[in-house]
This record gives sequence, structure tokens and C-alpha cells, in this order.
Amino acid sequence: MFDLTRVARWQKQKRADVLAFVAASCTLLLCSLILFVPSLDDALSGRPEHLRWITDRTARAVAARTNGEFPVIARHDDAYDCTK
Repeated sequence: MFDLTRVARWQKQKRADVLAFVAASCTLLLCSLILFVPSLDDALSGRPEHLRWITDRTARAVAARTNGEFPVIARHDDAYDCTK
């Protein structure tokens, strides 16, 4: 009814397909873990600077409306010691 060599090839192909699916699933899970865990994401790509960019753009917009008087915008910086 069935050729045994054909069945053996199907089994090898099925094994390879399952292995590829498991490998792809593990890779996707690992990438998602890195992307959605902020500490891992920051360790790989550094801290995001989007708030600094927004603050600078806002300061420039305010300065443009106030004839070039630059507004003072204080940012928190752990590396700067105000007591010195």
C-alpha cells in the first residue's frame, strides 16, 4: 500500500519541519523577551533619548515665540552634583 522509503522520507521531512518551527518559535520568544523587558533593551541599545529631544524641541519653540529668549529647562541628571 505505502512505499516504506516514501514514509521514511516523510518522517525525515516532518522531523526537519518540526525542528525549524521550534527554532523559529524560540528565536521569536527570545527577541520578544529582549524587546519587552526594558532593562534588557536598555542594556543592548542604551537609554532612550526621546524625552531630551522633546524637551529641546519645546524649548526651541518657546524661544522662537519669545524673540530669542531661551527658556530655562531643568533636567534631572544623576551625574551632576548641585552641592559643589
